[in-house]
Formats: sequence, C-alpha cells, structure tokens
Amino acid sequence: LGGISLVVDGEPDFSYRDVSSGDELVDGYRRIVEQIPDDVAGFVWTQLTDVEGELNGLLTRDRVPKTDPARIREINETFLQTRGRWRSTIDAPSTPRGSVP
Repeated sequence: LGGISLVVDGEPDFSYRDVSSGDELVDGYRRIVEQIPDDVAGFVWTQLTDVEGELNGLLTRDRVPKTDPARIREINETFLQTRGRWRSTIDAPSTPRGSVP
C-alpha cells in the first residue's frame, strides 16, 4: 500500500500512482487507511518526505506539506477512534518503571 506521488517541484520520479492535487493525495491516503484490517494496531507511512528517487512523501524535500496536514490528522484520528487497537488492555505495572519491587 502507498506509493502515491504528488510532484510539487521537480521532475516526476518513481511512484506506484501519480496524483495531481493535494485533494487527490488526501483521498488516496484515506483509501489506503480504510483498507487496514480492524485487527491492526497501527501503521507507518515509510516516507514522510520526498527523497531523491522517490517523490511519494506527504511533505516535499524542503519539508513543505503537499496538502493540509489537518486533513491527514483527521484520517489518522478516525482510524484510532474507530478501528485502531491502540489502547492497551494490559494492567499497568504495580511498581514504577525503573524501581526495584
């Protein structure tokens, strides 16, 4: 999953799928997140920024967002609230971390 490329500056490079706007990038990101099975606790977007050879980051090489970050956050928050198993079901340890019982 992934590999969505929105070229902001420079020449197109390797990608699995090209989009032409920030809206299309958000839509593609949402579709990918919606495919994650319910029993998955989380996921990683392995390329946060564009790098030489691959332009499929959510940010340009200069760390400029390709779309409104709030829209990506909304998708992530929805995942966490509705499908991600991010809350631990294990009781907290009885002794503080780093102390000897």
